[in-house]
Amino acid sequence: MTVFKGVRSVWINHIIAVLISLICLIPFSYISTLIPTIYSSIMLFIYLAMIYSAGWNMGKKDSRRIPGYYPNVKRAVIIALVSASITAALLAFRVAAPYIFDRIYVANPMNGSRLELADSGGMVASNVLYRLWLYPCVGFMPDGNFTAYVLMGLIIPVFVPLGYVVGLRRFSVVEKFYPKLIYKSNGKKDGDKQ
Repeated sequence: MTVFKGVRSVWINHIIAVLISLICLIPFSYISTLIPTIYSSIMLFIYLAMIYSAGWNMGKKDSRRIPGYYPNVKRAVIIALVSASITAALLAFRVAAPYIFDRIYVANPMNGSRLELADSGGMVASNVLYRLWLYPCVGFMPDGNFTAYVLMGLIIPVFVPLGYVVGLRRFSVVEKFYPKLIYKSNGKKDGDKQ
């Protein structure tokens, strides 16, 4: 698998997880405002599963012994780091925003004085962009808590290579429990196919 395809897969899963979090906000708005950590825990679990599965699928494909697919953990780490580049850029913008917008002024046409762009929301915009990009984790990122921002930004670089390594070994939790769920719901034993 090429780096571009891997990054595209991670970004698509990330964007789908953000959209799921935003869509689920509507029916669960009461819970999300009353106890935001419960809502964010559920959304974070979905987000982690989607990011992990992107790495797992890459590892499973690379574990096949066909031309063009071969195990390469370094490539998985590169995919994870490139995938996290948007998060890193938004975090850098979030950190630099007070310094950038503090020094940019605009002339006020009413009285000729200078207006600071920080008053117009440069710092707020950087905060909103970062929190929107990592919306499934928003309940664990108190406003302005830099440590929480960095920890939530490390999800992709940690879980993509982890999923890749587990996918190389073709270990799947879902495949272990899937037959038990199906056959138990039908009232049959594990070994019965009919």
